[in-house]
This record gives sequence, C-alpha cells and structure tokens, in this order.
Amino acid sequence: MTHVHVGCTYGDFPAAIALDAAGRFSVPGEYQPRAYPIVRDPPMPAQLAGVVRGHQLTLTVAVNDTIEKKLVVLGPVTVDYGREPDMAICPICADPSAAR
Repeated sequence: MTHVHVGCTYGDFPAAIALDAAGRFSVPGEYQPRAYPIVRDPPMPAQLAGVVRGHQLTLTVAVNDTIEKKLVVLGPVTVDYGREPDMAICPICADPSAAR
C-alpha cells in the first residue's frame, strides 16, 4: 500500500505500483481531499500517477470529488529518495494516524 499526503489531504493506493520502461506509473485508490481540521467526507475515488527518475519521484493525485462533482488535481509534488520530505505545518502530516 502507498499512503500519500499533499498538503492537509491524504489518500491510500492499495495496488502494487509497477513502473513502465520510462519510469511512469498510475494506480487507483481513495483520497480524502478535506482532511483537516476534521475529516468531513468519505474517501473518494482517486488516481495516483507519476514518474521516477533516478532518486526523484514526481507525483500527482487526481481526485474524483463525488460531493462537489468535479475533478480535483493535487500536485505535482516531487520528493527525493533518502531525504525527509517537507511536511509543512499540517498536524495530520506530523502524525498521520491522527487523521484515521
């Protein structure tokens, strides 16, 4: 499973992530676009897509917001393997279990 945070939002993508020959991937999952200060809605269908180049991962999350009836795109976000990501000041990023 892959757990992703973009800002004060989060989601889970249970499918195995396989890279194509160019290092790209795309997997379905669920995302919580309104997670802070409290989780207001159920998780929504989402697609996690991105590319791995060397030690760098760039990802985007496309959320099918079933309540507002629109596509919400979060990212792109880039992280480096072996380097702690900047989780900003969001409390759920500091302790992801607090949102569950």
